[in-house]
Amino acid sequence: MATQKRTAIINGTPYLFDVGVNAGLDLGNTSKLTVEANFDKKTLPNYQGGGGDDDVFYRFKEGTVKLECRHISVDLMLVALGGTAEAVAAGAAEETHTVVEVGKLIMLDGMQDMSLPLIVTSADGVTTYDEGVHYTRRRAGIVPKALQAGGIAAGSDVKLSFTQHKHQRVQALVNSITEKGLLFDGINERTGSPWRAKLHRVGFQPTKTLEF
Repeated sequence: MATQKRTAIINGTPYLFDVGVNAGLDLGNTSKLTVEANFDKKTLPNYQGGGGDDDVFYRFKEGTVKLECRHISVDLMLVALGGTAEAVAAGAAEETHTVVEVGKLIMLDGMQDMSLPLIVTSADGVTTYDEGVHYTRRRAGIVPKALQAGGIAAGSDVKLSFTQHKHQRVQALVNSITEKGLLFDGINERTGSPWRAKLHRVGFQPTKTLEF
């Protein structure tokens, strides 16, 4: 009797859990989930002549899990970057910066809403600078233009008043290892049968590759 051939095309959704907590984060469209087992090979050479080994056995060393995620979330970023997150509310913001060099970007600490006005003044608020004349506005901040009468000089301090977007400020590489549970809930598209894998404890290191 011929052996029945079985093939599988497994697709599904991975979920990330805090260890021991039954609340999974949907990681969305994930193009690849790879589980590997690595072993150490232990050998006892044959010292009685003729070469070869007298005994060989394999001892489990570690298992590895690789994910290629295509959707993004703050929780996933924290795992991928080994980071922490701080929620920053939308609203009025004000920052003072020193002009190190005219013609180079002065970066804002916050993320400005480009649909709302930006006001640039001297640090004491006495002088107001005009966009397009004294500086060029960028999403990340401003670029002071070449010095004109009443313009922005290198070494001076400027105050920037703007409205910032609601955002998350992520600090990377704070946690070197993040331990999580991982569930893959899938289906064999070849047969329509359900397929599921649960990895109870996975120590995720910060990702080696992050594409923007």
